[in-house]
Amino acid sequence: STQSTWGGAKVGAKNTTRFDLLDAASKGDLDQVKQLLDSGLDPNMADYEGRTALHLAVAEGHVEMCEYLLSKGANPKAEDRWGLSPAEDASRRGQRTGDDPLKLLFQDQIGSHKLGKHGILLAGVMIFWQCLMILFFAVFAKYGHELEDISLDDPAAYEKLHSYAFWQDVHVMIFIGFGYLMTFLRKYGYTSLGLTFLLGAMVLQWHPMVDGFWQRVFQRDWYRIELSLEKLVVADFAAGAVLITFGGLLGKVSPLQMVILAIFEVNLYAINEQIGKKMKIADIGGTMVIHMFGAYFGLAASFALTPRRLFQNEHNASVYHSDLFAMIGTIFLWLFWPSFNGAVGVGPQQHRAVVNTLYSISASCFSAFLMSMVLRTEKRFNMVDIQNATLAGGVAMGACADMMIHPSAALGIGALAGCLSVVGYCYVQGFLESKLNIDDTCGINNLHGMPSILGALASVIAAGVAKPEDYGPSFGLTFVERVAPNNRSAGNQAVFQFLFILITLGISIAGGLSFGFLCRFLPGTGAGYVDEEWWETPGLEIPYYFDGRGEISRGSANQVAKEKDA
Repeated sequence: STQSTWGGAKVGAKNTTRFDLLDAASKGDLDQVKQLLDSGLDPNMADYEGRTALHLAVAEGHVEMCEYLLSKGANPKAEDRWGLSPAEDASRRGQRTGDDPLKLLFQDQIGSHKLGKHGILLAGVMIFWQCLMILFFAVFAKYGHELEDISLDDPAAYEKLHSYAFWQDVHVMIFIGFGYLMTFLRKYGYTSLGLTFLLGAMVLQWHPMVDGFWQRVFQRDWYRIELSLEKLVVADFAAGAVLITFGGLLGKVSPLQMVILAIFEVNLYAINEQIGKKMKIADIGGTMVIHMFGAYFGLAASFALTPRRLFQNEHNASVYHSDLFAMIGTIFLWLFWPSFNGAVGVGPQQHRAVVNTLYSISASCFSAFLMSMVLRTEKRFNMVDIQNATLAGGVAMGACADMMIHPSAALGIGALAGCLSVVGYCYVQGFLESKLNIDDTCGINNLHGMPSILGALASVIAAGVAKPEDYGPSFGLTFVERVAPNNRSAGNQAVFQFLFILITLGISIAGGLSFGFLCRFLPGTGAGYVDEEWWETPGLEIPYYFDGRGEISRGSANQVAKEKDA
């Protein structure tokens, strides 16, 4: 019989004809395909990978060819060796927006998804909440006096422009820094960035209302909430606390659970914040108010919410490119952290916060690299440590950033924070999971929890030894209660700093447990750690973890390392 060569192997006349059909379909040669099918060939013939003529025509975008093959009985649902059908290929190959003739051709086979119970509940909550915000802002809010018409000759106008730059730095940290830091999971990048975006935008609206309400409760004075740049800064701070909590729950909760949890958390956050103001606590960068609260609320919520089936999940892992994306978040956070800690300060107070934070976070960066290489069993730098522990100095320095602690003390606190954070990733995180059933996806205890306790204790010491003559006129900016008429003593200020640590831990842990258990009654996540549960995800990109053909061999890198060691 007649023979030819295909891919280096000799095949008979039947195979030659089959591959002629596949080749013609791939090239869009409609006349050749018509001739072959008229000769009696089956339009559903497949190659060794299970791909039919229709698969190939879709892949090359030949709409007319696809129409003809379908008219001749080609199966739009035939699956290849990766489980993909021509209809699914058409869905992914078609243009992203607008009408696409290829997608329209397979519309009946592609179908549409139903919203489902979870989607209906989430949509209902979001619609109700946004309408409520419009109503609240209409009734309770107004522009602050800073936003009204003021003379450009007024120095206050230029001071506000200066504060805008600091607010914008904080804003970038929240949405880009936190968002990209959480993209390390190999199949959860959409949700990490997407929910960061959603939660951040939600808290920016919700916190001014909640904070304004509790502020008036504590002051016993009712008036409309005045919106200003300072309100935007502290709203971003609240979003930071919520996103820290999200880091501990990443991959283990549904969007609905996280949205509801955030609504409750912001209430407790605002109460704790007002308690700190009532006690006249020194915490310019939010070591206790933001990081400690967000971390331990998140850990408690994770204990209450995380299903045991999601412990040791195979998708709780990274790949090379996902770790690179996470480093974008790390570097943005590292660069802008001095602005974060100094955003609400003024004059010399703000300058001290920027300088102290810069030196603290640079020391934590150095010590994190060092300890990662020393403590890890591989004796190499570990990306988990570098993405997170390098930032621990910014967390620890928040409470005493504006205090006269001397730059050497800032370096020391940052170095200790970096070391402590790496120790947490190497030893503490595993203990929490195996012994206390606390699964901490991002390691928020290591980056935000333990360094915040270190920084808070440092503020107790710094407050206890602070002298007015060391600060000059800015002393009252840092320690509001230590100047006339109250003249609180240094010892009492230290006691109040310490008491606020206990209060913050108590409110955050109790709140995380309570509202975490409450959110268990809401529809949760299914498989966990995968975007495709909540997002439309690509199915035909190579390499890509949602594409069966693009799976990366996880053993190859380890093999290279072993050979290098040998």
